[in-house]
Order: sequence, then structure tokens, then C-alpha cells
Amino acid sequence: HNGGNSPNGTRDILHLVREGVNNQAFGNKATFALGRYENVGVDSRSRLDIKLTDLKLPQYLAYIPNPTRMRLNSARLDVDAKLIHRNRPGNSPRLALTGNVAVSDIDLTDSNGKSYLRLPLFSIDLADANLLAGEIHLAAVKLKEPQFEVVRNKEGAILPMAFLAPETAESGAPKSDTESSSGKPL
Repeated sequence: HNGGNSPNGTRDILHLVREGVNNQAFGNKATFALGRYENVGVDSRSRLDIKLTDLKLPQYLAYIPNPTRMRLNSARLDVDAKLIHRNRPGNSPRLALTGNVAVSDIDLTDSNGKSYLRLPLFSIDLADANLLAGEIHLAAVKLKEPQFEVVRNKEGAILPMAFLAPETAESGAPKSDTESSSGKPL
């Protein structure tokens, strides 16, 4: 909608909701809101608000090939961002991105369910990034209570790093850390 010279806010233009299958409710929702809030001659500014709430990433990662032996057991994505396009005569167009991207309840496990990374919150606050110029500015990066476990197994492989390499027919999978306790220092 046209706001003239003053910001007029945005209006929701699209809601994407994923319904569950087999009587499961996923609760994933994406909302997109659009507004044109400055329009003076050929000088204009439009804004797209992007909001993703509680997007459960493991359900979507199942569609992407994973050559490693690590699994994202849980993680939720939340996005509250604004994408602003500005066009001013005599200046190059500008596409700015601001807002917050947060991943919470991260649990990275091996194929046996052994957890190697737990992170209650990883959050990035974006300052005024100019995407068309390839500039991204971070206002803040937050990590809350990270837990990371590194173990050397009997064969000398350091876990979980050894799980990140694609499994080959010759190498086979590294032994899990439950078979460690070799007493070797890392």
C-alpha cells in the first residue's frame, strides 16, 4: 500500500503454515508483510517483513542429502527481519536487511544418538546490511550456554570431527565415543 511521504507500516500478504502429517502438529509458520511507505516522485522505499516462528529444522533437513554421520536431532529457527529496497535518483538502488535470526534448542548427535553439541541459543542481530553491495554488518552475536564434547576413540580418531567426513567403503565409520577411554590426551 502507498504511504506517501510517511511510513505507513506493512500489511500481511502471505502466511505459510505447515500442517502435520499422521496427526502430528508441527507448528511452523512463516509470515510475509509488504509495505511501500515512501513515494515521492521517483524516490521510493518498500519494505518486506519476514517472520518465521518455531521452524523445526530437522524436519526440513531430512530432504537434504547428509554424507556425514552427524544428525541435527533438534533445532528451531526464528527470523524477525526487514528487507528494505530504496531507490533514489542519482544513487544506486539499495537493498537493506536488518533484524534477528535465532536458532534455539540445538542438539547435534551421532547416528547412535550421542550428543556432541548442545546450544540453547545462537542468535545474530543484523545491522543495516546492504545486500546489493555485498555488505553485511552484525550488531550482535549471542551464544547461550554452549556444550561441546570432544573425545578421542581407541583408533585415535577425534570425535565428533571424524563423523563430519563422508563415510567411505575403505574407512568405515569411526567407533563411537562409548568405545573410547583409551586414556590418550587430546
